[in-house]
Amino acid sequence: MKLSGTFTTQASPAQLARLSTEPRQLEQVTSLRDVAVDAHGHIRAIFTAATPLGAIPLTTTIATDRADESSSRVLVRGTRGQHRVDVTLEISYQPTATATQVSWHADVRLGGTGASVAQRVAHDIARNAIDGVLQQAAGQHLTLT
Repeated sequence: MKLSGTFTTQASPAQLARLSTEPRQLEQVTSLRDVAVDAHGHIRAIFTAATPLGAIPLTTTIATDRADESSSRVLVRGTRGQHRVDVTLEISYQPTATATQVSWHADVRLGGTGASVAQRVAHDIARNAIDGVLQQAAGQHLTLT
């Protein structure tokens, strides 16, 4: 499924480009815990999605494919048992006179036994989860820099 969103932040494009590689900022995101960097330089964490069925924790890997001051491409995989969520996230940064406009586009793929059932509610859950993590992570630069 294809999802997208936009928001404005006080973080600079350079600060935003580093978000997916700096675990210190991601540690402050309330839906992430046990944030660490593995031997390959990927960020590993437990991401807990809020769903109509309650909180669902996913073992998550975040790999930055590319990042610069105009855009980033981040690959995310979340797993729980036989269930899988793969996200290819394209993020662009457009500086304005007073802030930075962030636009994101995600290709979300569900796998595993529950994928067909989850398709009915996954759109809103995934959109809210992605937008929430990005906005919260972008806001962390204000308190951690």
